[in-house]
Amino acid sequence: MAGRSSCQKCSGTMRAGFVPDRSYASVLLSHWCEGVPEKGFLGNIKLSGLNMVPLVAYRCSSCGVVEFYADAE
Repeated sequence: MAGRSSCQKCSGTMRAGFVPDRSYASVLLSHWCEGVPEKGFLGNIKLSGLNMVPLVAYRCSSCGVVEFYADAE
């Protein structure tokens, strides 16, 4: 995944990482989902049939700003 190598805010160095989604018994990778969220029968968000793309987060080592990028397919 190609993100920015320098921070837009302070020109510091950006470091790649991720934001985990914690569930009851697992840790998952965050995704960008296309469209508007719809609630399912039990109040959960419906995910079937959605275009989902993994997210990569970049954090500035100087000022701490975080940028998210959807991984190119």
